[in-house]
Amino acid sequence: MKLRLLRNATLKLEILGRTVLIDPFFAPKGSRPSFTGRAPNPLVELAASPEEILDGVELVIVSHLHADHFDPVAQSLVPKHLPLICQPGDEDKIRSHGFSDVIPLAKVIDWNGIRLQRREGSHGLGPVVQKMGPVMGFSINAKDEPTIYSAVTQPRSYLENVSQHGDEVDFYDTNYTSNGRATFPFDVIESAAADEIAEAHFLLILNKNENIVPAVAKLEGPQAAAFFMLGETTGTSAGGADEAGKFLRVPGTNPFFPMPHDLQGNRFLELLAENPLEVYVMNTGRVGGPEEDERSSKVRIKHSSAIVKGIAEGTIEWELDPDFGYFVASSVPGIDDLDVLQPRRLYAEQGREDEYGALVERFKAERAEFLSGFPSLSDEIVAAVS
Repeated sequence: MKLRLLRNATLKLEILGRTVLIDPFFAPKGSRPSFTGRAPNPLVELAASPEEILDGVELVIVSHLHADHFDPVAQSLVPKHLPLICQPGDEDKIRSHGFSDVIPLAKVIDWNGIRLQRREGSHGLGPVVQKMGPVMGFSINAKDEPTIYSAVTQPRSYLENVSQHGDEVDFYDTNYTSNGRATFPFDVIESAAADEIAEAHFLLILNKNENIVPAVAKLEGPQAAAFFMLGETTGTSAGGADEAGKFLRVPGTNPFFPMPHDLQGNRFLELLAENPLEVYVMNTGRVGGPEEDERSSKVRIKHSSAIVKGIAEGTIEWELDPDFGYFVASSVPGIDDLDVLQPRRLYAEQGREDEYGALVERFKAERAEFLSGFPSLSDEIVAAVS
């Protein structure tokens, strides 16, 4: 993110490859009357010419209509076709200046992967507020994945369990369910390879946990089949109220495999021997405890994206985990937070070694017991978690 102060409240923001202009005030120095009777406004020149400021701008935000936030010069120079976000009640006045795409920010707007949320503002207290009129603040959240957001909101995507209000979708509305899904054509991703994929080289097994499973671990042979069978996750509302929020183990079911789960695990191991793949387990939850535990660390989308990129490019450095026998990352380009990569390290730094040791023993015992429940499952797969 790059933020440049140009004068007064005028800002130019570059974020996620997008350029936003906030509260454009383009009047030349001294061309406006004084607010206090001391000196004409503005007191200084702009830090750049209006032409330079407007270069590349894709969105304009106007917090309110005071002349030092959206003056007549800016009203004449800002291209009228640009989307312009304002507070409710100001849209008609702004449209009267010729702007065609005026969007009042009543609560939340998602724009190209950037979430803008209205914040109540005030020019002061008491009688001052009445004279100065309404004003809004806003927060900008761009932590989530913009590429995926753009892909799932284009016309060729299919959405399931996602709230829709008119033509607008709201991924933050969980009144119906928190388990929304989307599918989209691969070619809507700008950087996606256009070539057909001849063969697979990597297999990623997702695991949603919240304590001692690292953001990524590299598995070999029977370990891979074991984690495929474990299917560790946190239940969602899609599985009903009884499953929502609970830790579950559900084998990686293939709907086209019409035989018992244990035979599926064995077949998975056979396929790995016949068609060698690099197999990884990726935790999409947390490390170090649940969300309410301030000592824990969230595995964020940016972490998962960096891991997938590192796997594909072969840039991750690995070391053997002494407790579980798989390989954990000692270095991933783009990730500075080693806590999500090495849970053992996080617990040790926080003086929680005993808690970590107890969790290790518990997980080993529970996993072995779970896999032992499949009588035909290969012994080497069951032994891989002990």
